[in-house]
Amino acid sequence: MKILVWNCQGLGNPGTVQYLKQIVASKSPSVVFLWDTRLDKRKAEDVRRRVNMSGNLVVERNDDGLGLMLLWAEDTQVSLLSYSKAYIDVEVSKNDVCFRFTGMYGTCHRSNKREDWDLLDVLRTKSDLPWLVGEI
Repeated sequence: MKILVWNCQGLGNPGTVQYLKQIVASKSPSVVFLWDTRLDKRKAEDVRRRVNMSGNLVVERNDDGLGLMLLWAEDTQVSLLSYSKAYIDVEVSKNDVCFRFTGMYGTCHRSNKREDWDLLDVLRTKSDLPWLVGEI
């Protein structure tokens, strides 16, 4: 199973979406986590269709323009556990392999890193599955 995690720095540019489509076609990831999408749900759905992924979860951009998006392939099942403007937390299963994935947009400021660790400490109690965290 392959997972792609990418700070796409906005998906409003058709060239960026085309690049994502090429990566998805060549690498065939089961799950794709994107942050800094700068998209609303309608535009995110258009991106999902264009890159030929089966499902998506979207945290729309906020005042600072970020936004998160999780895409998955048709043969992959995803169940949402929780989300916020800073993370998407899911359980993933494919071919009898089950695990937990948290895609997270961490703070850039060293002085605030404790908040990220505190969040992960809370999230860790939500599932006993093996856990993969993708964070920037």
